[in-house]
Amino acid sequence: MDVPEFDDPKWIMDLAFLVDITKELKVLNLKLQGPGQLITAVYESVKAFSTKLRFWKTQLSAKNLSHFTTCRSLVEQMELIDLQCNSELKTKFREAQGNSDKAAQFLRELPPCFPELSKVFSRLMCLFGSTYLCEKLFSTMKFNKCKFRSRLSDAHLEAVLRVSTLNSIRANMAQLCEQKRCQVSGKK
Repeated sequence: MDVPEFDDPKWIMDLAFLVDITKELKVLNLKLQGPGQLITAVYESVKAFSTKLRFWKTQLSAKNLSHFTTCRSLVEQMELIDLQCNSELKTKFREAQGNSDKAAQFLRELPPCFPELSKVFSRLMCLFGSTYLCEKLFSTMKFNKCKFRSRLSDAHLEAVLRVSTLNSIRANMAQLCEQKRCQVSGKK
């Protein structure tokens, strides 16, 4: 049976919103059920739900879908489909495959029409980079702050850590040499 509504992205988004709200209504319904419920507890549950509704309204008006898992997932899926169908971005992605630096650059430079995917990718990229950097930092700190270097102050340790974690910065020797003037000694 052909259902034309399934071709309408707005209708599908409304359906996803209905799914998310129905989940929340189910949670409220379960809180209101059961024997021995005091009216104060029931009132508090309904009041909390009313406050959540106002909060969700402001979140939705700001296009923040963080509390609506089905809507957020649907938006991410729609963006992913758009990304997969974009021949220019597909070519750039193929060129970046196998090279983690190029892949990271591709993900960082996604066009603004992919806001949800950009958020997901940035969270993902930070996750792996930060654990590696933390481990590297603690290893360096352990190496530098040992019993033989007990007079190393916190300020010195901070300076050592800053320098040791910036090993990806390379000096441009050609440019530095060009800027340096040669000093010729007097001729005899």
